[in-house]
Amino acid sequence: MWDALGLVLAQEVRTDREYPPFDRSTRDGYAVNSKEVTPGAGLECVGEIKAGDTGTEELAAGTCLQIMTGAAVPAGADAVVMIEHVRRKADSCDSSERRSAGRTSCQEEAKRRPHK
Repeated sequence: MWDALGLVLAQEVRTDREYPPFDRSTRDGYAVNSKEVTPGAGLECVGEIKAGDTGTEELAAGTCLQIMTGAAVPAGADAVVMIEHVRRKADSCDSSERRSAGRTSCQEEAKRRPHK
């Protein structure tokens, strides 16, 4: 391994499939529908998704799900609000920031990276 330090590949490396094979959260936070996130708007937290969970529950309107880094982003969610930007009181969550769609996952972040 140390012998490879400072070297570069002579050819491009490609995979035969997408990895990860699902939309994966890149941060701890709350999976949300970005259209519902405005400062002061409370969303009901209806559960949590941990890395490795296999749940297929779709995010319902007016709700959010606490999500851990590496967990699959549920259907119906298009953003993850970082846990540091959320005030939680019992089952109600308020975000201190507006959230735009697509700032959630490995796949979305890869789409924004320039390809060479």
